[in-house]
Amino acid sequence: MKTVPNTKIQVLDTYSKNPKWRVWDLYPKLARHAPLKEHFEVLKISLSKNDCTYWNDWRKAHPDVQPQLSGINFRPKRQNGKFIGIRLDGYNFCSTNLEGVQLQYAQITNVTFENANLRESSLIQANLNTCELNNCDLTQIRLADTLMENCNLKNTNLMRAFLFNSKFISTNFSNSFMAESEMTSSKFDNCKFHSTNLRNSSNQSTVFISCQIQNSNLSGSNFIGAKFIDSSMNDSTVFGINAWNVELENTIQSSLKLYSPKNETTITVDDIRIAQFINLVTNNTNLKQIISSITNKGVLILGRFSDDKLNELKELKLKLKQRGFIPIIFNFRRPEQRDFSETVMTLAGLCKFVIADITSPKSVPLELQLTIPNLMIPFVTIIQENEKPFSMYHNLWNKYEWAFAPIAYDRIESIVSKLNKAIVEPALKMHTALVQKRSQEMPIRHINDVE
Repeated sequence: MKTVPNTKIQVLDTYSKNPKWRVWDLYPKLARHAPLKEHFEVLKISLSKNDCTYWNDWRKAHPDVQPQLSGINFRPKRQNGKFIGIRLDGYNFCSTNLEGVQLQYAQITNVTFENANLRESSLIQANLNTCELNNCDLTQIRLADTLMENCNLKNTNLMRAFLFNSKFISTNFSNSFMAESEMTSSKFDNCKFHSTNLRNSSNQSTVFISCQIQNSNLSGSNFIGAKFIDSSMNDSTVFGINAWNVELENTIQSSLKLYSPKNETTITVDDIRIAQFINLVTNNTNLKQIISSITNKGVLILGRFSDDKLNELKELKLKLKQRGFIPIIFNFRRPEQRDFSETVMTLAGLCKFVIADITSPKSVPLELQLTIPNLMIPFVTIIQENEKPFSMYHNLWNKYEWAFAPIAYDRIESIVSKLNKAIVEPALKMHTALVQKRSQEMPIRHINDVE
């Protein structure tokens, strides 16, 4: 098999207002497989003419030939501080071996890649418009910072593709295999994912606008911080999905299936966030132990802490950890008009006792007024010296035995130095008493015993 050495070609540069001939470098030897000489020569002539006709006519005259053009490196040029890639317009690359080609910054329009091999090729910062890539092998392709518009990628293999921070507009990914692909920070606008396999893909901070996800496999995929706007997600598998901080705006969800291979059972929900929760509940055999561990060791620290005080609290956290506790800090950073009651109630209900700093409080008083009457656990309050507790706390302390009288302090270090005797031991003693109280049977008096 004859191969070609590194070579140069002249192509008419149409990027500027005054077109001129530009010398382009081609480096076939940079890839594992160099192109066939006769195929490379035909492409070189066509590129030199700045016209796809010569190449396309040659393809028509040789319909049984599958061109071997693997490994060509179209090195981009630098002009006025910007990189400019080669322009490919109207080429027929059907069933062509383009494995490992380098097309960074390329402008690719109306090109047909159907059934082509583009494995491990690079189209970083390329611009593809109205291209056919159906039935292509795009395994481990690199499309970082790439723009793809009005393209067809049906039945395409995008296994482990790198699609980082790219933009896809009106592009069809239906029936494609995109397992383990990296799509973090990308944007999909008006794209179709019908019967698409996105298993174990990474979609962190990815945006989906007016997208259709239908009958697809999203199992094990990471959607942390993803946004779905005016989209739909139906009849898809979401087992093991990671959906923390997902935003769903005007997005329709229905018949999302959680199939457990272990139990061979299927659960159907209509929200990927609920799906994540059910995954945790139904498939984590240690969930009871985890909850038990938190309730036996969790300590919630409430307050409105400045950055300096948060740094001081690190010592308090460390001291609690040394005692075997799990400290959880809830900081009311701003006095926003927002109800934190449900969050505080949930966290406090999972903890053994609560430490609340009521110094210059904003949100803390409201939360304590709602949680102390509803949670029978020790609430230890601390306050900066020379400060006064908010007025309602006196009523809480007077009414509920698990609400401790405030402990005044000058510095957090003072709390840390006397943590055991001032806070931990009294809180544990109260916790034990409350447990015993809850376990007591309620006596029933008979009317006949009343004198």
